[in-house]
Amino acid sequence: MYILFLVWYCNKKFTMVENNILQFIVRKVDLKTIFNLRHETLRQGLPEHEAIFEGDNEKSTYHFAAYLRDVEGGPSGNVVCCSTFVQNKWEERQAYQLRGMATYIQYQGQGVGKKLLVTAEAMIRHETNIHEFWCNARQSAIGFYEKLGWSIESDIFLLRDEPHVKMYKLVQ
Repeated sequence: MYILFLVWYCNKKFTMVENNILQFIVRKVDLKTIFNLRHETLRQGLPEHEAIFEGDNEKSTYHFAAYLRDVEGGPSGNVVCCSTFVQNKWEERQAYQLRGMATYIQYQGQGVGKKLLVTAEAMIRHETNIHEFWCNARQSAIGFYEKLGWSIESDIFLLRDEPHVKMYKLVQ
């Protein structure tokens, strides 16, 4: 299936368009906007403080949310996917670490995570001129990141009792 992506930047808002029909909107948001999704999907059953990550409140941190579009083409108010990017060095170079990437299960596999990630990478690169990104990816998500140009940079290790690998991407 051929998908045409158009990323539009205006007033720190990115909008994703698929086949000329607005599907959802990706926006830079505050932590409060994405916290429930992050807690429910990544730290389900744990106390809320477990879903607060180091660096969440730093000025250089970016939080993103993808919303379903409403009938007028604006955000519906329902966050369906989120991510956080914390400035954190990669091999002693300035980089952004992706943390807290989460999508409600009913929206997984529909391209919303891909569109959010591509939009976030472009916005951060544009605003900061930092081109390097990395993450600790769950083993189950490796294929998702590889399809988007991320490469595995470590052996498997356990993080919170789940297998992970370090992944890296240079955004031109």
